[in-house]
Amino acid sequence: MLTAIHRVHATKGPWLTNGGYEYNLVLIAAALALVEAGPGALSLDGARGRERSGAGWALAALAVGALGAIGSYAAAAAQPTSVETGPEETEDQPAVVETEANHVED
Repeated sequence: MLTAIHRVHATKGPWLTNGGYEYNLVLIAAALALVEAGPGALSLDGARGRERSGAGWALAALAVGALGAIGSYAAAAAQPTSVETGPEETEDQPAVVETEANHVED
């Protein structure tokens, strides 16, 4: 969601009605609240006695999310940029070449 906020929604302001990042922040806050609250007694982690929760785990989840966003930026930067070379012929649609025979004047 941090990547979506930065790449798509940041320039549109905070409000969702304008295409902003409000909803993305709500999703981040909800995920961090779930991590902070813990899985609960009915979870597999709770039954096994391996429940991990608290503010420290929420901060760790936030840090891992930020590292994931940084990783996505690094992966995008490592991709080669595409260069348009002009019309290309594909199986579905042959290339159109402008000639006097198919040129229509008004």
